[in-house]
Amino acid sequence: MGASGGLLAFIVPSHELSLVSGTMELFARALGRLGVGWMLRPLALLIALGGIAHLNPWILGPARGVATVARNGDAPRRFARTNRRAVPVSLLMVQGVGGTIFSLLFLLVPSVSTSYWMLTAVTAQIIAVMYALMFAAVIRLWYQQPDRRRPYRIPGGTVGVWVIAGAGFVGCCASLVLGFVPPTQLKTGDPLLYVSLLAAATIVLCLPPFLWSAWERRRAPARPSR
Repeated sequence: MGASGGLLAFIVPSHELSLVSGTMELFARALGRLGVGWMLRPLALLIALGGIAHLNPWILGPARGVATVARNGDAPRRFARTNRRAVPVSLLMVQGVGGTIFSLLFLLVPSVSTSYWMLTAVTAQIIAVMYALMFAAVIRLWYQQPDRRRPYRIPGGTVGVWVIAGAGFVGCCASLVLGFVPPTQLKTGDPLLYVSLLAAATIVLCLPPFLWSAWERRRAPARPSR
């Protein structure tokens, strides 16, 4: 992504860059300068076919992951249901509804590029939250289960755990904060609306596991006191 982004910025002027059509703009200019502009249409068809093929892991992968979590009891059991081809249909329907709702973002912001950027930023924010929780869990489990046998242990003992996991946690928090900064290259409109939409989307997408965990704890029978 970094190399292709640098090549795109090198060939296409910054004021003409588009997050949505940037790839095709790059190929159009490069092929035109090489005198083989006729290759753009067949290349566009191949890119479209590759994008359609890429939808399979992007859409089905998360659904199957959540279905596995549901079978382990960490999500509603109905999400574990699959059809005769082992496809979690109910989860795909939830994904379809959620994707449709988030697609309405294109109606609320000034440009398509801004909408694309915001959807990408929301994805990055959720990933940053996930990794922050993972690094925090490393530190917590180090103290809660110090004698547990693990396939890998961070060298350096307690100091090593705090340095490695702490640095990862701080980096994730920094990424989370920077993700809310509106980019100057795009027309984001009202900064408050931009940050509010990003924050709302991040919270809504991060809440379900915590809500389910709280619900399960309330449903669990109280343990008899000793």
